[in-house]
Amino acid sequence: MRKVPGSLFVAIVISLFISSCYDNPVVNDSNEIRPLAIGNYWIYSIDTSSHFYPMFYCDTMRVVSYENLNGYNAYGIDFNKSYILYFNNKNDGQYYYQKTLHDSTFEYIPQLFIKYPVKINDTIVVNGKCVSLNSTFNNYSGCIDIIPFDTTFGGMRNYHEYWKPGIGFIGAQFDFSGKHYMNRLTAYHIQ
Repeated sequence: MRKVPGSLFVAIVISLFISSCYDNPVVNDSNEIRPLAIGNYWIYSIDTSSHFYPMFYCDTMRVVSYENLNGYNAYGIDFNKSYILYFNNKNDGQYYYQKTLHDSTFEYIPQLFIKYPVKINDTIVVNGKCVSLNSTFNNYSGCIDIIPFDTTFGGMRNYHEYWKPGIGFIGAQFDFSGKHYMNRLTAYHIQ
């Protein structure tokens, strides 16, 4: 009986491990759809003529604060140094804290912003559903692809929004008035 050289054995084990990873791609592999910590930021390349949706005209998002909003802890994300919206991650996704008039006073009410973890056809945001867990967009693989229920969402056609678990919003693309629009993540920092 011949002995298998040690380096050959190691190469076989590594190749089996790598091939098993490709046969069973890991999706939803992060605990958070968009990690929140003060100092995290995301920078996007955008088409400045497209002002349909906040993520399309925002070229920088930065986590700038951690606040208590009527008993809810949330992170403030500054959009382009123009306005701050509040979010927090929970077991079923990321929540947005909307300032709402309630009994003559303003309160922050949590609303599910993006469901996570998610399965195909789940309602993932208020107006959309998950159509893929393993799309590639802007050189990021393993992205969650979301389309709106209304196929003419705000007059836009072929709208797709991409989120990468553990990073966040990667970008979106759509057609409007015969033109194709896209924004995409160009740099980010996650702590």
